[in-house]
Amino acid sequence: MKKHIAKNLLLHYSMCAVIALNVLLYAATEHIEIPSLFGRQDASGLSHDKAQKFVYFFYHLGAFPLTTQQSELIDSEAGAQQSIIDHGEELMTEWKHWARYGEHARIWAYMPHAFVYKDRLKPSVKLFNAFIFLTGLLCCLLGFSKINRLFLGIGLVGIINLSPFFIYEIYSNENIFGLACSIFLILLGTHLFLWKNKSITSLHFIIIFIGATLCAVLSEMRNSFSVVLLSQLIFIACIPKLNWRGKFFLLIFGLCVFWGFRKTIAYYFKNKQVVTEQLVERHGGHVYSGHSTGGHGIWHPIFCGLGDFDKKYGYTWRDQTAYAYSIPHLQNLGYDFDYEDGLHTGTYYDGSKLFYRKFEEIPEYEAIIKNKVIMDIASDPLWYMLILLKRLIAICSFSLPIPFIGWFIIYLFYKFAREKNRFGIVLLLTSLPLSLNALLIYAGQGATFNGVFGYVVFAFLLESFWKKKGNARPG
Repeated sequence: MKKHIAKNLLLHYSMCAVIALNVLLYAATEHIEIPSLFGRQDASGLSHDKAQKFVYFFYHLGAFPLTTQQSELIDSEAGAQQSIIDHGEELMTEWKHWARYGEHARIWAYMPHAFVYKDRLKPSVKLFNAFIFLTGLLCCLLGFSKINRLFLGIGLVGIINLSPFFIYEIYSNENIFGLACSIFLILLGTHLFLWKNKSITSLHFIIIFIGATLCAVLSEMRNSFSVVLLSQLIFIACIPKLNWRGKFFLLIFGLCVFWGFRKTIAYYFKNKQVVTEQLVERHGGHVYSGHSTGGHGIWHPIFCGLGDFDKKYGYTWRDQTAYAYSIPHLQNLGYDFDYEDGLHTGTYYDGSKLFYRKFEEIPEYEAIIKNKVIMDIASDPLWYMLILLKRLIAICSFSLPIPFIGWFIIYLFYKFAREKNRFGIVLLLTSLPLSLNALLIYAGQGATFNGVFGYVVFAFLLESFWKKKGNARPG
């Protein structure tokens, strides 16, 4: 009884400490600039400079994607309606190349700040990031407490919460690179409630439904974050007390929820787009008529990503390198460009030259880039294997919380296998998918920081040290 009371007190104190720390971080970073030393520099992610322009009309009128060239706006529903009536010719359904590549759910990240602070002209995603991050940390504490591993949970939550990467990405940077870990923590914490269940209950469906739904939303914010779903599937497949039929059924259920909800989100924004385009046409604005997709293509980032360790075939982590390679091939197919090392072809979809054409929107471009990558790998597989090896070394060496901590995962897998520690092995396995993008696409400029397995490794080592210290005490 005393142990139970002590455990509950420790859980409550830990949760209060986490809440207090994150409220303090949120308040402090409103006034103190956090250095970007441990932030990701490899990609734009949210593209805040472009994304924020779509918040005003989405919040007030539900119109999306819609922005305006008008400089003076009144931050109200009436002001938004008047802007459309009086300045319809300045309306646009695209800005730069933000809306055309899908991942529209990113706009939701601005809504908490827009609602709480009543500011739609200078929106921020920090409140959204902070809330999801805090929810993940608290879910983790509850989940580890449920399976009587609270000290392990406190260690994991503590080192993640104090990580300079997450402090910067969650509380200082206007981006979404901290979201994958936040959703992972929510999934881990909630799914731990299923760890000791001997049969399928309604709780399984509720938790898996919530987890798959969150993964669907996350994937519609950034395609590459879909890897978090793999963490959920690994955990479900490894629940110890369910038979294989039950696990298979739950896996299918999770995949169906993920697919269905992702399609629902895409359908929601597609309908928004149709209505918004009709609105802009009626008021004489500019409707983007070029190519649109459900997300970024895969072969372009793979091509550029080979530049992290390539010294042989001229790859670099620059869009322009891929574009320059494709131009002769596209010219042979009859395309003509006025290209000067920019981020688009130099041609436009409209006479006003508001909507430029990107190389990725040319139907043959992806195939040209794909053929180059596959041809080089097929002709020189050792070169590619060495790149994968170097990426693996980078992931194990330069994933936070401290350099080289990732290498201890080999020791822990060996240790847990000898001890037949199923939980330890499963937790390590579920933490690995968040490092897949660094392994398969690019491992430079902070791309390895999104991995969480290093934190899990460190938490296990701290727990092991604590237990040894406890056993060493007399009596």
